[in-house]
Amino acid sequence: MSKTNCSPGSNSPTRMKKAVAVAANRFTFNGFHMPVVKSNNPLPMGKSACWSCAENQRLESLFCPSCHAVQPPTAKNYFELLGIVQDFTVDLGQLEKNYIELQKKLHPDRYANKTGQEKLLAQSQAVDINEAYHTLKDPMLRASYLLRLNGIEYDVQKERTIHDAELLTEMMDRREQVSEITDSDGFDAVLAELSGEMDSQYRLIADFIKTANWNGVKELLLRQQYLQKLQKDIRERQAQLLGSGL
Repeated sequence: MSKTNCSPGSNSPTRMKKAVAVAANRFTFNGFHMPVVKSNNPLPMGKSACWSCAENQRLESLFCPSCHAVQPPTAKNYFELLGIVQDFTVDLGQLEKNYIELQKKLHPDRYANKTGQEKLLAQSQAVDINEAYHTLKDPMLRASYLLRLNGIEYDVQKERTIHDAELLTEMMDRREQVSEITDSDGFDAVLAELSGEMDSQYRLIADFIKTANWNGVKELLLRQQYLQKLQKDIRERQAQLLGSGL
């Protein structure tokens, strides 16, 4: 028969208070218990305390400015995370440069001798940075994200039905014209025209975002979705034509 620990004080109020005190000084992150270092100084607005040294810092900081420990992920603005101005028009070169710098700082080799908790935090931050980068480098995803920041949900990766009769007719006419192309040069000409039109649409989207014309942004994104699909179909037809040797 198994023995049960019934020794006096095993569940005493004193021990229970100690257990509660220990639990209160830890928070759980993906199964790891992270110590919470308390500070006697009240935190100012927009600040948080480093889990490692209790140094006050900005909520969106990736690393503690004092002990340089990587911080737990928080709900960050992608633009702030990657250090660029929040706008539809972005410097893609600067975006990539900032992304690479952050990934270097979070590279697994830098955390080879760190604790399991710190390794997990670095991995989680790297995942967030990847998502932010791939969202902001794509103009469609970037526009959709800016809509979300303004409280409007619009998933550009979701198939949508055209309810605008004029737009529907235009797309059907374009597909019919593409079906009549019989040589690669013809496809090249249509693709060049389509690319110029899409660039013009992106400039309009940028203008609409600046003026908070969110309905206009959604209408243009829908049009861009169908232009992108048309562009993809044209390239596939051109590849088939070249593959057939005609």
